Amino acid sequence: MSQNSLHGDISEIGESDVFFRNLLESAPDAMIIVDEQGVMSLVNRQALRMFGYKRREMIGQPIEILLPKTMRSSHVPLRDSYTSKPRGTCELRMVFGSNISIGCPIISLRL
Repeated sequence: MSQNSLHGDISEIGESDVFFRNLLESAPDAMIIVDEQGVMSLVNRQALRMFGYKRREMIGQPIEILLPKTMRSSHVPLRDSYTSKPRGTCELRMVFGSNISIGCPIISLRL
């Protein structure tokens, strides 16, 4: 592989990442990206607005912080099965303590 083609591949990855992040931020709905362990890696501004958290309070945290305390421990095994059996609704907790029921389509995406 030539140096030029390697550089092209790297810059394409960088541009793809920027494009994806911009797409996520411009989405009209709240979007949260979690890894296989359920740790939030990307959140858009609509999710921040919906839940009342700052980005730094969500990134790196388990998705379970958004659940009511009574549901957190039982969620982990359910989360592990979400990619094979998506659920239609979730009950989530906003930072100021109220619970909301929302539709939450689950999409399995490997990067």
